[in-house]
Amino acid sequence: MNKLPSSLLIVGGGVVGSEFANIFSTFGTKVTIVEMLPGILSTEDEEVSQVIYKTFRSKGIEIYTKTRVEEVKTKTSGYVMKLSNGKTVEAEKVLISIGRKPNSYSIGLDKIGVKTDSSGYIKVDSYLRTSISNIYAVGDVIGGFQLAHVAGEEGKIAAENIAGKNKTMDYRVIPWAVFTSPEIGTVGLNKDQAIHKGYKVCVGSFPFSSSGKAYITGETTGFVKIVTGKETGEILGAQIIGPRASELVHEIVVAMKGEVVIDDLAATVHSHPTLAEAVMEAAEDCFGMATHKS
Repeated sequence: MNKLPSSLLIVGGGVVGSEFANIFSTFGTKVTIVEMLPGILSTEDEEVSQVIYKTFRSKGIEIYTKTRVEEVKTKTSGYVMKLSNGKTVEAEKVLISIGRKPNSYSIGLDKIGVKTDSSGYIKVDSYLRTSISNIYAVGDVIGGFQLAHVAGEEGKIAAENIAGKNKTMDYRVIPWAVFTSPEIGTVGLNKDQAIHKGYKVCVGSFPFSSSGKAYITGETTGFVKIVTGKETGEILGAQIIGPRASELVHEIVVAMKGEVVIDDLAATVHSHPTLAEAVMEAAEDCFGMATHKS
């Protein structure tokens, strides 16, 4: 587009839909999100999604959940959409962000014997080999984490295996970010996922409203949440929403990769005033010892 639309309806309230809702709303466009599921950003931790929902509403973004677009009609100034909740929405532009699928059906994979799953994603083993031993596949085409940094790491591992090494891809510690405002940074399991996997969990959290640096920067919305194994102190995952969340999450990523237990993270002195202190205090909160939590 070479012109900012006055209004935009976004079909799908996932990561892409939420990021573009944030962008266009900030530029002054009237934004409406229509999402079939009970909430936006449904793949994120529920508390994280609730913060984004409240923030979007405060920005004037209309959000309809458990709702479908049933009919679209064109008009001179854009589109008129009938929703399943009985409402009618007019918008100059419509953004469809309901997911992606691989475009692998017409490139000859079946002719050479490279197998795909029912959705068209190329099947690979833990070494990133396809069903043909000298053909490897990486990135979005194999499904899973459809993220640039994951594809990059898969590419390195595939290249090393082609060169004769024997390396596998570790998907246990993969960070991802959602570039809304506030940002979201996530790694590993949230509380519900950890419980579902059979862990007895301890959750420590720390709000940015209690962070001195967050007050200095004027960004106090959000929190740091760390999920640990109650019996072992193993860090199972973390969810951060707030200032520089996409950067802060990597402190926990490194801790998880290095198998640092929550006790050691809590006992690691952090500079003051910094946003990273919130990570230390969330770790301390696992023991009910966060000094500045209010």
